[in-house]
Amino acid sequence: KDIAGNVNHVPLVVDDRETPPPVVAEIVKYPNNTALEGTQYQTLEAAIAAVAANDTAEIKILCDINNEANRIDNNKDITLNLNGLTVNNLNKKDLGTENDTTGKQAFYIADGKFTIIDKNNQSYGKIYADKEEAIFVSSEGTLTIGINEGVVLTSEPSIEGKQYGVENQGLVYFYDGIIIGETALKLIDGEDIISQVKYDWENLVTEHVVRKASTGEELCLLRAEYRKI
Repeated sequence: KDIAGNVNHVPLVVDDRETPPPVVAEIVKYPNNTALEGTQYQTLEAAIAAVAANDTAEIKILCDINNEANRIDNNKDITLNLNGLTVNNLNKKDLGTENDTTGKQAFYIADGKFTIIDKNNQSYGKIYADKEEAIFVSSEGTLTIGINEGVVLTSEPSIEGKQYGVENQGLVYFYDGIIIGETALKLIDGEDIISQVKYDWENLVTEHVVRKASTGEELCLLRAEYRKI
């Protein structure tokens, strides 16, 4: 109370503003637009969309990303550094077109290039989808997993899908990491499904063998490169 006997009340402040979602991705390299280097985004989709058609950029993940499905197109060349974190699609979103028979993937490479690396000494980065394939590569797309530098990292990055780790109709370079699924890598050649892959990490260059599931016939031996035959 003051001298006159009045009671002073501290006003109650109610802040009903919603807490903004955290930033999850940062463009770390963008040679054609250095002004965007260091910009951070609340979704990976927004970071990819910020890269112009035909441009090259590297994006780093800042925290685990749940329930995102992303599409690489417009001839972009995107390198994704998982940074020891996880990107998954658990919401059954399908990124294909009405003519596709693809499932619900974490990444759909319609065209252009998509490279996955994992630069983190504390934990392993992972891409995961709980239905069908984790990554779908169309006939115009190129997927590179890891870095072709002579040293093979067998645990990172990890690509895991419930049915297929990667479904490929284009070109896949597999240098580091692990691909997990009921079938690790699925290739489509007309009506034939090439669906059994054997990896021998001690002989990376010579022991990447792709076989036809129905007969066991060896179909191609292209070092760490897989393409539609």
